[in-house]
Amino acid sequence: MTAVMDSLEKKNQGNIEIIKIRGRILQDDAQSVENSLQESYLNDSIKIIVVDLSAVSHICSSALGVLISMKRRIRKRDGDIKLIIRDGEVRTLIQVTMLDRVFQIYDNLEEALTGAE
Repeated sequence: MTAVMDSLEKKNQGNIEIIKIRGRILQDDAQSVENSLQESYLNDSIKIIVVDLSAVSHICSSALGVLISMKRRIRKRDGDIKLIIRDGEVRTLIQVTMLDRVFQIYDNLEEALTGAE
């Protein structure tokens, strides 16, 4: 299966790292997502990671596992991972798996940044 994640961009705003992903996150892409989160986690000045999935149409279980694992790790140092998800398949998956009880979910970047303060 070919990876079809269109792009993964990172932007830093003080102690907040914003990771915007576009496309479909398939199993082949999970390692790229993990590497990006790991890089942010290793930066001690980053306390909050906002993962913008608003332009993602599908996310595989491996990538969900990466998000959960990294959330556990960053919570140990009083940080957090917040998600931006619009309505659609990804939002439904997050709700069905009850991960909306694990992650704070926002509709857009402005809400996520306000919630991170």
